[in-house]
Amino acid sequence: MVTSTLVKAALAYVFTIGLWRLYKAFLAKKPFDNLRGPKPQSWITGNHLQIFGARGWDFHRDISATYGGAVPVWNILGAKQLYVFDPTALNVVFLRDQDFYERSPLLIGIGYLILGNGLLNSSGETHRRQRKMMTPVFSTAHLRHMVPFFYDVMNRLQATFEKKLRRDGAQEFEMLQWMSRAALELIGRGGLGVSFDPLTEEAEMHTYSKIIKELIPTITPFQAIGYLIFPWGMQFSTPEFRRKVIDFICMFWPRLKKSRDMIDLMYATSTKIYDDKQKAIREGDEAVANQLSRGKDIMGILLKNNHEAAPEDKLPEDEIIAQMSSVFILLCYLFCRI
Repeated sequence: MVTSTLVKAALAYVFTIGLWRLYKAFLAKKPFDNLRGPKPQSWITGNHLQIFGARGWDFHRDISATYGGAVPVWNILGAKQLYVFDPTALNVVFLRDQDFYERSPLLIGIGYLILGNGLLNSSGETHRRQRKMMTPVFSTAHLRHMVPFFYDVMNRLQATFEKKLRRDGAQEFEMLQWMSRAALELIGRGGLGVSFDPLTEEAEMHTYSKIIKELIPTITPFQAIGYLIFPWGMQFSTPEFRRKVIDFICMFWPRLKKSRDMIDLMYATSTKIYDDKQKAIREGDEAVANQLSRGKDIMGILLKNNHEAAPEDKLPEDEIIAQMSSVFILLCYLFCRI
């Protein structure tokens, strides 16, 4: 009896949301209806898969060249959104009037499930507190200390090329692959203070780097389902219950299992890095100096600043760990286009 009632409630919820989406898509007026934009691939996915798909950069470049800096695009189930990449408008949204432009609860909820309560997925007072702690980390003075890491990575890459030339003579190199590996190593060294790739021929890409490259294409197909389920599921369930539901579904859905395992490994890697850095800080300056980055990487500086901050400004452990994957994936997508 209880199961039947839950099924009916779930169907009623889905039906109601579907009607609401139909109304918003085809009847409700939008402030930007007069702007030109691309047609949706389908009513179910809109332009979502084009924007977040494996070849999404081509789509971004095309609509920028065709429609300008403000483009209406179609989201899942007919929801229309404004895609903005005009520099002046972005300055208003992200800097001047950022408190008036909150991200949607759906995006924050999905990001929270994947990366935790980091800078990319927080809002309100939590976001302001995290931003206050993170901003000094990216100062010119701190970034200048990372230059030796970059030289070290590029010298290793040069040594690999020279070894191949001495062994095989003049040849062509697959530079895109090598530059991608080098960029990920640079971000690992400068962002997290760890090495993921020795940049040798025989070495395979580190599992963490593979996950970062594959994460978005892997989870994108689930966002259509999440658009309906996540707002309700995040509001009326606990993390323990959500995990049990995911574990159960993973037994029948290999792609979801792969996504879960990727997120678990990202969290485990971030936790280990955090624990190692905390241990070095507790042991003193000599232990910090013996680390690979000597505490000069982004997360090393953040941990040091957080350790010395006033109690009301400190970030809790879960937020620090969430910053690690958030910073790594943000830098990768900004500078590597992976």
